[in-house]
Amino acid sequence: MTKVQTWDGEWKPAPWETVRRARVLGLAGRLDRQLQEAAGAAARTEARLAAALRAEVQAAVAAAADSAALFARLVDVHSQLAYLPRLPLPAGIAGLMRDLLGPDWDDHVVVAGVPALPWPPLEAASSRPVAVIPLAEARDPLMWPLVAVQGAAVAGQPERVAGLQQNLGPALAFARAAALCFADEGAARAAWEAGAQGLAQLPADKASTIRQLAATLADGVLISGCRRGGRPDPGAPIYDQLAVVRDEPAEPAEILLAGWVHWASRTAAELVELAEQVRGHDGGHGPDGGQDPWWRLRGLVDGLDDLLCRSLDVAAIHRFYAAEGAMG
Repeated sequence: MTKVQTWDGEWKPAPWETVRRARVLGLAGRLDRQLQEAAGAAARTEARLAAALRAEVQAAVAAAADSAALFARLVDVHSQLAYLPRLPLPAGIAGLMRDLLGPDWDDHVVVAGVPALPWPPLEAASSRPVAVIPLAEARDPLMWPLVAVQGAAVAGQPERVAGLQQNLGPALAFARAAALCFADEGAARAAWEAGAQGLAQLPADKASTIRQLAATLADGVLISGCRRGGRPDPGAPIYDQLAVVRDEPAEPAEILLAGWVHWASRTAAELVELAEQVRGHDGGHGPDGGQDPWWRLRGLVDGLDDLLCRSLDVAAIHRFYAAEGAMG
C-alpha cells in the first residue's frame, strides 16, 4: 500500500481530488452499513430490497464512475431508505448535542435522520425546531457539528451559533466542506481552505493536543483523553513528575478536529487506493470480509466512525465524573 502522510506538526492533507473522491467512497461505505443494519430489522421482502440496494452500491463503486456520477447514484439509492425500517440514531449523538448545546437541548430541538442524502442549505433559517442529518451520515461524528449548528439556529439561539462556530472552528469548516462537496464545489473548497488555515493558526498547546490525539487515533486507540501539562524533570521525585503531567478528558471539538486531521492526512488516500482494488477484484463480497477489498474499505470507514463515537462517549463520561468530583 502506498505510504501516506500524517500530520506531524505541519498540515499535509491529501490533494483535493483525493479528498473529494474519499468523501463519496466514505458515503458509499456508510450507506452500505445502513442498508445492512436495516435489513437485519426488516421483514423478508424489505430485506430483499436492502440486499438489492447494497449490490447497487457496491457495483457503483466497482464501476469506478467519476466522483460526481457515483454521488448521484448514491443519492438515488439513499432515497430508497424511506421504504426500510428506521434505525435509531447512535447514542453518541445525544451526548455530543448535550455537550455542544447544553443539557436541555432536546427541550428545543428534534434531531431527525432523513432519506435525502444531500444536506439542506446550511445557512437557511427554519421556522421548525428540527435539525436533520442524512441517514447514512448518522454514524459519522465528523459531520455532527453541522447538526449542532442547525440545532442552535432553529432553537433561536444566535449567540450559541456564534459560540459553536468559535469553539468548533476548523472541525466545523471541514464538515461544511464535506457537506457541500457535490453541491457547490467552489464553496466546499473555500470551506476546506478555511479549515486548513484555522488548523495552522491554532495556539501551540492546542496544536500539540490535536497532534497527540491524531497520532493515538492512527494507532486505533480511543482518543477520549489526552495528556496535558509541562514536561516533567526525569530526575525529580515521582510525585513531582505526576504533578506536572496529567491526563484529562478530551473536549468534543478536540476529538472531532483530530478525527478530521486523521481522515484527511491518512484515511482519504487509503480509501481511494482500496476503491481501485475493488474495481479490479473478481470475487463476490462475502459477509465475513476477509481480504475482499470492499470489506476492507467498509472496515476502514466503520472502524473510524465507531472509534470516534466511542471516544466522544467515554470523554463525556469522564467529564461528568470529573465535574461531580469537583462539586463534591
